Amino acid sequence: MKFSQLAHTPMGHTLLALILGMLAVMGFAPHHIPEAVLLSVMGMLGLLSQATHWRYGAWLGLIYGLGFFGLGINWLGISLNVYGGVAFGFTWLMVLTLALVLASFVSLFSALAVYVKPKLNTWMWAIFVVPSLWTLSEWLRVIIWDGFPWLLFAYSHVDTWLVSWAKLGGNLAFTFVVMMS
Repeated sequence: MKFSQLAHTPMGHTLLALILGMLAVMGFAPHHIPEAVLLSVMGMLGLLSQATHWRYGAWLGLIYGLGFFGLGINWLGISLNVYGGVAFGFTWLMVLTLALVLASFVSLFSALAVYVKPKLNTWMWAIFVVPSLWTLSEWLRVIIWDGFPWLLFAYSHVDTWLVSWAKLGGNLAFTFVVMMS
């Protein structure tokens, strides 16, 4: 099977969602490439716009979240193993579990985005609803995890012109604007 054929299959979409999630991590320290987050989000929106059922959207979101959080929090495994003395296998099991739990928030976002898409105009969905749902998912993550602010999309753009939005409404308003852009 050629790569171009693979790209139009569920397996291809799953692989692309994983890669796009991993790409988003490049927007954060130490890489500081904010455009990577924007490209990642655009790619994910392309995948979600093709999803025909909310369950498939939830699956793509879970895989995207695993790529994003799996790569974004892998330093915890190194820290626990090397500096904490925790057994290697147990360390990575805990990191994977945490990545799965955090990815569930992205899965919720994706499921809701796919669910409401048929009810709206495409531009309204992409410009207002998707940023609102992503911001809601980050807000839920921060509230449920008691201020767990790791890998909020706002932090990927602190060195850009969009940072002035943080003064108006904090991280969540900033995240909303990043998603709108």
